[in-house]
Amino acid sequence: MKKIIPLGIGVCFLSLSVHADELMPEQLIQKEYKENKVKINEIFQDKIQKITARESLPERMRQLLTDQASEVRMFDLDTLQKKAEMKQRHVMEREKLKEDLRKDAENRARWLFGSEKKFEKNKLDRKDKEQAVIEEAVQKDAASQQDKIEK
Repeated sequence: MKKIIPLGIGVCFLSLSVHADELMPEQLIQKEYKENKVKINEIFQDKIQKITARESLPERMRQLLTDQASEVRMFDLDTLQKKAEMKQRHVMEREKLKEDLRKDAENRARWLFGSEKKFEKNKLDRKDKEQAVIEEAVQKDAASQQDKIEK
């Protein structure tokens, strides 16, 4: 019984902490995604400004460099999106596993509590049976002594 109370309290605190942290990683991932998206767009704008500032380049070359910078930007944004989705999936998988572990801990605590109750019940039943055997032996001994006295 003494072991079950701390285990139960621990499970309660674990479940509270799991639910408290549930939205935080998702929000952090979204914040990081938005910040990186802004950085990618800033880098792209800087490249475009540098390209357009070089008037010595022919128009076709500037257009080619702009298209290539745009292609790199799209690649970076696509990679960033996939990375954010992967991180979200990982967070969800961890949260699901944490919930499963919490449920397992609760079930284990219930099982321990039930086992302890059964153990105590069996212990009392054994004591009752032993007491009944002792009483029966005492009665038999008393009866045999009574028989000896009567003879």
